Amino acid sequence: MILQHYLELFRYYRRTVVWIVAATTLATLIASVGWLFAFPMYTSATSVVMMPSDAQIAFSHDMTVGLGSIQSLSETHIEYLKSTPVVEAVYDKIAGAGFTESSTEGLSAKMRDAARGTLAFVWKTYRILNSGKYVEPEPREVWIKALRDGIVVQEIPGSYILQIEATLPHPKAAPMAADMVAEAYMELWSKQLNASADKWEAFFDDRIAERQAELDALILQEFEVKKSLGLLSLEEERDYLQKAREIEREKHADASIQAKSLSAQLEELRAEEASVKSSAALTKIEESILNGEAERAGLEQEQAIREAMMAELGEALDATHKGDKDLALIEESKRAVQADMADLRNRKLMVNLTRASATDQVRIIDPAKEPKYPSSPEVVLYTGAGFFISILLAVFAVIAFDTLSPTLKTSSDLTRTVEDRALARVDRGLLRLAETGADGSKREQARRQALGAELERAMAVHGLLDAPKVLVTSFASGDRQRSGVLAVAGALAARGRDVLCRLDGTPGTPRAVAGGRVRFDGEDADVVLEALPAVSDGFRWSEAAERSTAVLCLVPGGGVSEDDVQSFRRRAGEVGLSEAAFVLLET
Repeated sequence: MILQHYLELFRYYRRTVVWIVAATTLATLIASVGWLFAFPMYTSATSVVMMPSDAQIAFSHDMTVGLGSIQSLSETHIEYLKSTPVVEAVYDKIAGAGFTESSTEGLSAKMRDAARGTLAFVWKTYRILNSGKYVEPEPREVWIKALRDGIVVQEIPGSYILQIEATLPHPKAAPMAADMVAEAYMELWSKQLNASADKWEAFFDDRIAERQAELDALILQEFEVKKSLGLLSLEEERDYLQKAREIEREKHADASIQAKSLSAQLEELRAEEASVKSSAALTKIEESILNGEAERAGLEQEQAIREAMMAELGEALDATHKGDKDLALIEESKRAVQADMADLRNRKLMVNLTRASATDQVRIIDPAKEPKYPSSPEVVLYTGAGFFISILLAVFAVIAFDTLSPTLKTSSDLTRTVEDRALARVDRGLLRLAETGADGSKREQARRQALGAELERAMAVHGLLDAPKVLVTSFASGDRQRSGVLAVAGALAARGRDVLCRLDGTPGTPRAVAGGRVRFDGEDADVVLEALPAVSDGFRWSEAAERSTAVLCLVPGGGVSEDDVQSFRRRAGEVGLSEAAFVLLET
């Protein structure tokens, strides 16, 4: 129902729709062509590879030198490519080549000057109204802004390749700008990388010097410890002391054994002395005892000396163990400092490798070429877009007109107003056939058959087919009313009905309708349609009420308001024409 409503609505506003579509499309075409002559834009692209070296990847992973992580290298490159220093460097080179000067000859130059003057005036007026003042921009600022807006950098997914597009108003400036963006970036990147590398190289040199000073201090401390121990080889001293203490321990053990053996001998001599009676033997035993005691005293003195020597050797060994711990700590510190120095030297090497590979990081692999045709504006594309936009505008206009207009334009509007009293809709084609009296094509005959079937069903429901006659009036008069009456008669005749049609106030005999199946004189017929004056021409309600109880009112689309139709319906009910029905005439 809604679709049918809007289809009929578009047919009603067909001229408006065509005008909107044609005007908008034509305006877009004219504007595109004028823009093409006044401000043609040329686009050229170059492909560059931003392949980082292994050293840069490792260095970027371990240290932060302005490169960021490996995942953000491409984004960093893109931001550098669009940075102000790069764009200014590109402008200087383009200006040096003379591409920033516009031509002042020819029709396109005049159009360009006129368009620029108009845009400048609009922009100046806007800035004054919005900000209260206007500052005239310098040509350099205008060009730099145009370069910044015209440079587009896109990353090729899954690679380190970037595509640089430059869009400028000169066909030779566009490829130069695209190539120069990469070249200018290479110079800037190299300078910044060298400055960063110099900073970090100096930093690593300072750290290496500090570690070297720490290592020298540890070596001196190690020498002092060894010197305080009175030796240069702690292992040799420890071995010597251990062997000497073992020798002293063995000698002390031998002396102890000898002393014990001598003591046993003295005990035997004393026991023997008590039993000996001879003075000579006794004297000899006493001498042996004295000698034994003297020898035992010597052995005991030797044991004391050996014990003192072992104690001294033990203290010396303890001192070597303490020195061993001190030297172990010194050795561990030396290893840590040496490892730190090796790591610093490796990082310094990474900086130097990154500096050396900087020139290979940005390389042009597909230089830009001079474009043969302007890239913008695309007249066909813009015109096509204007065409589709015009369709949207037309749809919006039709909806707005339908919302704001109070008139009935579609069969849905009529049905909403009179409900089941809306019988059918007669389209323009059938109205034209009724005017000419022709049978029409097979397709038109089928449409007439369909309209007749719809009218039969609706008139039967409301008792119009059983009425002795159906009075036909209209909100349109003259030929328009006559065409509507003939179209209804022809549709019923196409269904095999014997139709008698009386046209009031129409001079002459009408031409045959639908192959002569509609009569215009006589009395008896299946359906008698009698045309009365139009509502606007003084429709006589009292006369209509006396002559018939059935009234068929023709409503021209877009010519009658809802209030008018409701007023007619109320008036028909007041005079007893309760079987009033309505047919919409498409206009």
